[in-house]
Amino acid sequence: MAAFGQNLVTNGTFNAGNSGFTSAYTYVAPAKNVLYAEGQYTVGNDTTFVHDQFKAVSGQGGAGDNFMMINGAVAGNADVWVSNSIAVVPNTNYFFEAFATNICCSGGTGSASKITFTVQGDATSASLSDFSTGDSAVGSWQLLSNIWNSGSNTSVTLRLVNASLQPAGNDFAIDTINFNTQSVTAVPEPATWALLIGGFGVVAAVARKRKAAAA
Repeated sequence: MAAFGQNLVTNGTFNAGNSGFTSAYTYVAPAKNVLYAEGQYTVGNDTTFVHDQFKAVSGQGGAGDNFMMINGAVAGNADVWVSNSIAVVPNTNYFFEAFATNICCSGGTGSASKITFTVQGDATSASLSDFSTGDSAVGSWQLLSNIWNSGSNTSVTLRLVNASLQPAGNDFAIDTINFNTQSVTAVPEPATWALLIGGFGVVAAVARKRKAAAA
């Protein structure tokens, strides 16, 4: 589990469908085996429905959760996904997170997609995260994250490109894109919980003693 600040990315979860972002890829509405052509994408919750050779993958929110599914282009260096324009406060740390996975194929991985998220501001630009889908199991969501300082920037957009131009197996998905001023707070491990609970017990005991002394 993780707790985020206010997400500045419109529809970063894709639960609002094909909205809140732009793409140089061609959008196709989710339908049976609709995602066979390279350079296309869809937003839905069932990989095997849009391509019968894709691995069965659920979104970050589980079954029924939307995410973006992409069939990698074989020409150019087109933007796969571009965020809304985001106003930022100068000289402030912003926390970027996104999830990505290989969705091809049920019978093998094929060629790896090589994706890069960047932040492009009105003063500077920077890479946020690189990921090759060949570095993890098909269907295994990988967390991509970074901290970016806004410097003199007052406005930015986040962009995603895929450097791979191979036709076979160059298929991937993204989900849960976050950009905000609050870092992720992970749930403590069991050992940490034990220490916390022990600390609470000590505080409670001291409080009881003070109360008894006051009486």
